[in-house]
Amino acid sequence: MVASSRRDMEQHSQLTGYIESNTRYKRTLGEAIMSEPNVLIDAKFDPKVKKYWVWSPVLLFTCFIVTIPIAILYFIIANFFIDRYLANMSCTLTERTLDIKKGLLNKTESTIPLEKITDLQLFNGPIMRFFGLDGFKVETAGQSSPTGGALVNIVGIVDTKEFRKAVLAQRDRLHDRESAPSSRPLEDSGRRARSGGPRGSRSGAALRPLWKSSAGPSVSKRRKRPALAI
Repeated sequence: MVASSRRDMEQHSQLTGYIESNTRYKRTLGEAIMSEPNVLIDAKFDPKVKKYWVWSPVLLFTCFIVTIPIAILYFIIANFFIDRYLANMSCTLTERTLDIKKGLLNKTESTIPLEKITDLQLFNGPIMRFFGLDGFKVETAGQSSPTGGALVNIVGIVDTKEFRKAVLAQRDRLHDRESAPSSRPLEDSGRRARSGGPRGSRSGAALRPLWKSSAGPSVSKRRKRPALAI
């Protein structure tokens, strides 16, 4: 009986611990979901970017006779891997960040704060112009790229120029929103300085009667000494 009661108590404690841990997990998950930023634009990629990635290396390899077999092999393999690469690539604009995910074997996820972005530099080579594609490089303040260039670049977004304008506009909007409260104290202090301020007017009004009271009685109560008879 004693052994069975201990076993029941252990099972009850284990069940209680499991319920508490599950409740904490759900609460944490709910807070994480509630704290997720709002997605403004989820970029779409042009299907022609696949042709660009296939034919650009092929044309480069065919420039030399020795690398022509490599061009043929690349053309056969690239069609399969590029589809999976495109499926893993995304570019999302939120209220405060620009999130970029790409990669096949070595996947990378970059979350770039909008206030750190200085520019989105557009680029398009001859082959990109032939396919009607554009790309951009994300330039940030204090870039951490190991090569010293742009932090990240991406090619093939539909309406790349419009997406770039949307990112820069959201960056400026966020900057204006954060700088607006800090400018109000300066404006208030400037207005007080121009108007003299309530304290200055009170101190001036208070000094005038003190000056009169200090100077007036000293003059009015001054007595003339009688002249000495000689």
